[in-house]
Amino acid sequence: MNSVNMTLQTFDTDLFGFSVYRANLEKYSDIASLDNSIPKDAGLVAIRVPREWENAMRHTQFRKIENLIYFERSFRGNEEMELPSNVRLASTYDADTCSNIAQNCFTHDRYHTDQYLDNKIADQSKYAWAQNNILGRSDLNFVIQLEDQIVGFISCLQEDNLATIDLVGVSTEAQGKGIGTILINAVISHYTNSVSAIRVGTQLNNEASIRLYNSTGFKKVDEAITFHWTPKNIEAIE
Repeated sequence: MNSVNMTLQTFDTDLFGFSVYRANLEKYSDIASLDNSIPKDAGLVAIRVPREWENAMRHTQFRKIENLIYFERSFRGNEEMELPSNVRLASTYDADTCSNIAQNCFTHDRYHTDQYLDNKIADQSKYAWAQNNILGRSDLNFVIQLEDQIVGFISCLQEDNLATIDLVGVSTEAQGKGIGTILINAVISHYTNSVSAIRVGTQLNNEASIRLYNSTGFKKVDEAITFHWTPKNIEAIE
């Protein structure tokens, strides 16, 4: 029986203080080897599989965490538009503000959903993720301001002819005011002549995000499920 490749996630390992791995399944039959492939020092192993593999995963030690939906939006000719005056490209000076927004506005992601993980560390992961994006990891970052205060941001990655929305955050005080729609439209305008499509993923239970992407022309193209394995006594991991 072949073992499943496990990749150490250094970013997450540093955050949690114990070894975090990602399991990399090459084919459906590898599920049978999953439990025996868990590293001895693991405090968390995550895996994302096609929705059709869910039944087989129920026979492993992994717990279902989230259903994911992937959307794509193709372009309808030139969709370049004039951006509102309160939307601009982010600078490195915006990193702390965007990180603070990210730290406080996410609840549907897999780390917050997993009851065996500390929500404070889940908040910190979003803080660090947003900061890394603004400081150079992302290919594109926009921010939006209300009354001279940044209330939202969006970060994107580009690979060849596809752009991916990596992270969108809106402050809790500004939610419900159409901020997300403005940020999505800014991204559409920016990429209109440089890529063939924009891709994004969100959780099935994140109804606000699903409404946002449906309203801005995105169509569902795929589904996946995230599973986690954690030891019964996670505090015992050194």
